[in-house]
Amino acid sequence: MNHIPSKKEVNVAMNYRHHVMAASHDVLVDGCWFMAPELLFGIASRETAWGDTSCYRDIYGTPRDKSDDVGDYSQRRGESQARYHGYGFFQFDIGAWSKWIATGQWKDVFVAARKAGYLLRDNYRYLDKRRFKIDIARSKKYLPKSDNDLIIRGAIAGYNCGVGNSYKALLRCLDADRFTTGRDYSKDVLDLSEWYWQNLLKPPEAG
Repeated sequence: MNHIPSKKEVNVAMNYRHHVMAASHDVLVDGCWFMAPELLFGIASRETAWGDTSCYRDIYGTPRDKSDDVGDYSQRRGESQARYHGYGFFQFDIGAWSKWIATGQWKDVFVAARKAGYLLRDNYRYLDKRRFKIDIARSKKYLPKSDNDLIIRGAIAGYNCGVGNSYKALLRCLDADRFTTGRDYSKDVLDLSEWYWQNLLKPPEAG
Protein backbone atom coordinates (compact mmCIF):
# COMPACT_ATOMS: atom_id res chain seq x y z
CA MET A 1 0.00 0.00 0.00
CA ASN A 2 1.13 3.54 -0.67
CA HIS A 3 -0.09 4.53 2.78
CA ILE A 4 -1.48 2.91 5.89
CA PRO A 5 -4.78 4.56 6.81
CA SER A 6 -4.32 6.89 9.76
CA LYS A 7 -6.58 7.12 12.77
CA LYS A 8 -7.91 10.41 11.38
CA GLU A 9 -8.71 8.80 8.02
CA VAL A 10 -10.41 5.85 9.66
CA ASN A 11 -12.53 8.07 11.90
CA VAL A 12 -13.85 10.01 8.90
CA ALA A 13 -14.39 6.86 6.83
CA MET A 14 -16.31 5.15 9.62
CA ASN A 15 -18.54 8.21 10.01
CA TYR A 16 -19.77 7.38 6.52
CA ARG A 17 -19.83 3.62 6.92
CA HIS A 18 -23.59 3.29 6.54
CA HIS A 19 -23.59 5.54 3.46
CA VAL A 20 -20.99 3.38 1.75
CA MET A 21 -22.61 0.11 2.82
CA ALA A 22 -25.97 1.24 1.41
CA ALA A 23 -24.38 2.44 -1.83
CA SER A 24 -22.50 -0.84 -2.23
CA HIS A 25 -25.73 -2.79 -1.74
CA ASP A 26 -27.52 -0.77 -4.41
CA VAL A 27 -24.74 -1.34 -6.94
CA LEU A 28 -24.55 -5.05 -6.11
CA VAL A 29 -28.29 -5.51 -6.53
CA ASP A 30 -28.16 -3.56 -9.78
CA GLY A 31 -25.87 -6.02 -11.51
CA CYS A 32 -22.32 -5.53 -10.21
CA TRP A 33 -21.55 -9.01 -8.84
CA PHE A 34 -18.09 -8.12 -7.51
CA MET A 35 -19.13 -4.97 -5.64
CA ALA A 36 -18.24 -4.94 -1.94
CA PRO A 37 -18.19 -2.00 0.48
CA GLU A 38 -14.47 -2.37 1.12
CA LEU A 39 -13.80 -1.67 -2.55
CA LEU A 40 -15.48 1.73 -2.26
CA PHE A 41 -13.61 2.43 0.95
CA GLY A 42 -10.41 1.55 -0.90
CA ILE A 43 -11.20 3.89 -3.80
CA ALA A 44 -11.80 6.86 -1.49
CA SER A 45 -8.74 5.97 0.56
CA ARG A 46 -6.52 5.97 -2.51
CA GLU A 47 -8.08 9.14 -3.91
CA THR A 48 -8.18 11.34 -0.80
CA ALA A 49 -7.32 9.24 2.27
CA TRP A 50 -10.86 10.20 3.29
CA GLY A 51 -9.71 13.80 3.63
CA ASP A 52 -6.46 13.14 5.49
CA THR A 53 -4.13 14.63 2.89
CA SER A 54 -2.81 18.12 2.26
CA CYS A 55 -3.80 17.80 -1.41
CA TYR A 56 -7.48 17.77 -0.45
CA ARG A 57 -8.71 21.30 0.30
CA ASP A 58 -11.70 23.06 1.81
CA ILE A 59 -12.80 25.84 -0.54
CA TYR A 60 -16.41 26.18 0.65
CA GLY A 61 -15.71 27.35 4.20
CA THR A 62 -16.77 24.07 5.84
CA PRO A 63 -13.58 22.81 7.52
CA ARG A 64 -15.39 20.24 9.63
CA ASP A 65 -17.11 18.70 6.61
CA LYS A 66 -14.61 16.90 4.39
CA SER A 67 -17.24 15.56 2.01
CA ASP A 68 -17.34 18.79 0.00
CA ASP A 69 -13.58 19.31 -0.32
CA VAL A 70 -11.72 19.27 -3.62
CA GLY A 71 -8.35 18.12 -4.94
CA ASP A 72 -6.13 17.53 -7.96
CA TYR A 73 -5.02 21.15 -8.25
CA SER A 74 -3.10 21.56 -11.50
CA GLN A 75 -3.04 23.26 -14.85
CA ARG A 76 -3.91 20.87 -17.64
CA ARG A 77 -3.22 21.28 -21.30
CA GLY A 78 -5.54 23.88 -22.79
CA GLU A 79 -6.33 25.53 -19.45
CA SER A 80 -5.40 29.17 -18.91
CA GLN A 81 -4.59 28.62 -15.25
CA ALA A 82 -4.43 25.99 -12.53
CA ARG A 83 -7.69 24.78 -11.00
CA TYR A 84 -9.15 21.99 -8.89
CA HIS A 85 -10.20 19.00 -10.97
CA GLY A 86 -11.31 16.40 -8.41
CA TYR A 87 -14.46 16.71 -6.30
CA GLY A 88 -15.36 14.90 -3.09
CA PHE A 89 -13.92 11.84 -1.41
CA PHE A 90 -14.16 9.89 -4.68
CA GLN A 91 -12.58 12.68 -6.74
CA PHE A 92 -14.98 12.95 -9.65
CA ASP A 93 -13.13 14.73 -12.40
CA ILE A 94 -14.49 18.04 -13.65
CA GLY A 95 -13.36 17.14 -17.17
CA ALA A 96 -15.60 14.07 -17.35
CA TRP A 97 -18.42 14.94 -14.93
CA SER A 98 -18.84 18.72 -15.12
CA LYS A 99 -22.64 18.67 -15.47
CA TRP A 100 -23.10 16.23 -12.62
CA ILE A 101 -20.64 18.12 -10.41
CA ALA A 102 -22.61 21.32 -11.08
CA THR A 103 -25.64 19.70 -9.42
CA GLY A 104 -23.74 19.43 -6.14
CA GLN A 105 -24.67 15.77 -5.71
CA TRP A 106 -21.02 14.83 -5.24
CA LYS A 107 -21.22 16.34 -1.75
CA ASP A 108 -23.64 13.59 -0.68
CA VAL A 109 -21.40 10.66 0.27
CA PHE A 110 -24.08 8.04 -0.37
CA VAL A 111 -24.79 9.40 -3.85
CA ALA A 112 -21.09 9.80 -4.62
CA ALA A 113 -20.21 6.31 -3.42
CA ARG A 114 -23.03 4.82 -5.45
CA LYS A 115 -21.90 6.71 -8.56
CA ALA A 116 -18.34 5.46 -8.02
CA GLY A 117 -19.70 1.93 -7.77
CA TYR A 118 -21.71 2.28 -10.97
CA LEU A 119 -18.64 3.59 -12.74
CA LEU A 120 -16.72 0.46 -11.71
CA ARG A 121 -19.62 -1.67 -12.89
CA ASP A 122 -19.74 0.07 -16.26
CA ASN A 123 -15.97 -0.24 -16.65
CA TYR A 124 -16.19 -3.97 -15.97
CA ARG A 125 -18.96 -4.42 -18.52
CA TYR A 126 -16.99 -2.48 -21.13
CA LEU A 127 -13.94 -4.71 -20.67
CA ASP A 128 -15.91 -7.93 -20.35
CA LYS A 129 -17.58 -7.31 -23.72
CA ARG A 130 -14.10 -7.01 -25.26
CA ARG A 131 -12.57 -9.92 -23.38
CA PHE A 132 -12.25 -12.04 -26.52
CA LYS A 133 -9.99 -9.43 -28.11
CA ILE A 134 -7.87 -9.31 -24.97
CA ASP A 135 -7.61 -13.11 -25.00
CA ILE A 136 -6.60 -13.20 -28.66
CA ALA A 137 -3.82 -10.73 -27.92
CA ARG A 138 -2.71 -12.74 -24.89
CA SER A 139 -2.70 -16.01 -26.84
CA LYS A 140 -0.29 -14.51 -29.37
CA LYS A 141 2.15 -13.97 -26.53
CA TYR A 142 1.47 -17.40 -25.02
CA LEU A 143 -0.22 -15.88 -22.01
CA PRO A 144 -3.17 -17.52 -20.23
CA LYS A 145 -6.64 -16.22 -20.93
CA SER A 146 -7.87 -13.29 -18.90
CA ASP A 147 -9.71 -14.14 -15.70
CA ASN A 148 -12.25 -12.13 -13.73
CA ASP A 149 -9.55 -10.76 -11.44
CA LEU A 150 -7.73 -9.23 -14.40
CA ILE A 151 -10.91 -7.64 -15.74
CA ILE A 152 -11.77 -6.29 -12.29
CA ARG A 153 -8.29 -4.78 -12.03
CA GLY A 154 -8.83 -3.20 -15.43
CA ALA A 155 -12.15 -1.76 -14.26
CA ILE A 156 -10.53 -0.26 -11.17
CA ALA A 157 -7.61 1.09 -13.20
CA GLY A 158 -10.15 2.67 -15.55
CA TYR A 159 -11.53 4.67 -12.63
CA ASN A 160 -8.23 6.52 -12.62
CA CYS A 161 -7.01 6.59 -16.22
CA GLY A 162 -10.22 5.98 -18.16
CA VAL A 163 -11.47 2.57 -19.18
CA GLY A 164 -10.27 3.14 -22.75
CA ASN A 165 -6.73 3.36 -21.47
CA SER A 166 -7.00 0.32 -19.25
CA TYR A 167 -8.43 -1.59 -22.21
CA LYS A 168 -5.49 -0.44 -24.32
CA ALA A 169 -3.11 -1.71 -21.66
CA LEU A 170 -4.77 -5.14 -21.50
CA LEU A 171 -4.97 -5.36 -25.29
CA ARG A 172 -1.21 -4.78 -25.42
CA CYS A 173 -0.70 -7.43 -22.73
CA LEU A 174 0.60 -4.78 -20.35
CA ASP A 175 -0.25 -4.49 -16.68
CA ALA A 176 -3.73 -3.09 -16.11
CA ASP A 177 -2.13 -0.18 -14.23
CA ARG A 178 0.20 0.79 -17.07
CA PHE A 179 -1.51 4.16 -17.65
CA THR A 180 -2.64 4.91 -14.09
CA THR A 181 -1.10 7.42 -11.71
CA GLY A 182 1.97 5.78 -10.24
CA ARG A 183 1.27 2.71 -12.38
CA ASP A 184 -0.16 1.02 -9.30
CA TYR A 185 -3.73 2.31 -8.92
CA SER A 186 -5.75 -0.91 -9.01
CA LYS A 187 -3.18 -2.82 -6.95
CA ASP A 188 -3.16 -0.11 -4.32
CA VAL A 189 -6.96 0.13 -4.23
CA LEU A 190 -7.24 -3.62 -3.75
CA ASP A 191 -4.61 -3.56 -1.00
CA LEU A 192 -6.44 -0.72 0.75
CA SER A 193 -9.73 -2.55 0.31
CA GLU A 194 -8.24 -5.60 1.99
CA TRP A 195 -6.93 -3.43 4.83
CA TYR A 196 -10.38 -1.94 5.42
CA TRP A 197 -11.94 -5.39 5.34
CA GLN A 198 -9.48 -7.00 7.75
CA ASN A 199 -9.28 -4.09 10.18
CA LEU A 200 -12.70 -2.48 10.16
CA LEU A 201 -15.38 -4.28 8.17
CA LYS A 202 -14.84 -8.01 8.72
CA PRO A 203 -17.46 -9.40 11.12
CA PRO A 204 -15.99 -10.81 14.35
CA GLU A 205 -15.74 -14.57 14.43
CA ALA A 206 -18.43 -16.28 16.44
CA GLY A 207 -17.35 -17.84 19.69
